Amino acid sequence: MNLRYKFLVRHFSKGVLLLLLIFTVFVSYAESNHMSVLNQRPLFNLNIEASKSRYFIYINGVLVHKEFVSDGDMNATFPVNHWMHPSDNVMAIEVLPEHDGTVRNGAKLKVELQVHSDAVAGPRHTIATIDFQQKYADEGSPTKHSSSQGRYDSENDFAPSDEGDVWVSEVSAYPVADYKGHVMYKRELKIPSALPLWKFFDSDDLPDYDAMSDDNYYAARDDLYKEYKNIESAMEDGDIESILPLFAERSSEIDAAFYLEPGTTQKSLHASIERVARSDEHVLVALKPDRVGITREENGKLVSLTRKNMRGAITYNLDGGGAERFHLIFRKQDGEWILTR
Repeated sequence: MNLRYKFLVRHFSKGVLLLLLIFTVFVSYAESNHMSVLNQRPLFNLNIEASKSRYFIYINGVLVHKEFVSDGDMNATFPVNHWMHPSDNVMAIEVLPEHDGTVRNGAKLKVELQVHSDAVAGPRHTIATIDFQQKYADEGSPTKHSSSQGRYDSENDFAPSDEGDVWVSEVSAYPVADYKGHVMYKRELKIPSALPLWKFFDSDDLPDYDAMSDDNYYAARDDLYKEYKNIESAMEDGDIESILPLFAERSSEIDAAFYLEPGTTQKSLHASIERVARSDEHVLVALKPDRVGITREENGKLVSLTRKNMRGAITYNLDGGGAERFHLIFRKQDGEWILTR
């Protein structure tokens, strides 16, 4: 019997090291000069409206949000600048069946990619939507109410234009291999923006850990485990300064993604780690190799270790109940692990 459990990207909790990417920013806006909002400190968001559905939502192969319980409704907005490519992007949803293999007839999931400027006062512009409604599945068009494919002019409020600089593909649908009843709906997007190219896009391709032999899988897990254990041990010893350099890329790219003063994210991170590490109310749940598994993102560039409950590997229980977790995401460059998110 194969006793190994493997963690799939479609099943883990998403977090970014105790820091919610929600910022209160007071800005003195300039007046619009008809330049594309994509070149004026763009802020991209995913707006999600869901009802009676189970799903995963991705940007560029990174899981942004998931929901396993189909009861009730949900409305949320997620900032995604730190996952966006400066030109070629993909938005996708994966619709999950219930345990009986069917999708509820009333299931709905609408995902909308919007952009507005952090520098110029103006409206929020919708670039593309994927609008899934199970009630239309029998006629073969559950996403027929998604926004139209074609070209759009970002200098003219994203109006349709044959010469537009933004291109949105049709919604493509296909079953997810090895997961009966799972269907992926995807759109390719050409969005030329002023965002930099995040380093993970050019990092090493990671192997298919699930296809490995047990011995190779455990060796890969243990190699990444060393990075986590180093951070956990420093936190337990209160030696925060020694591990802060490991977060340099993560912090600098978050600063750049959301137009923060350099060093802002690193300072906030330092305060968060110090608060948890020095708190008498936080009890470390010691990390052990057999308690975690490898979770590779769909883009094949990013990876993390997660516990059996699909939560962050570094975990502190709270005396009054609940837990506080650190979810760390790594990439590999020239064979070296780099903490990137």
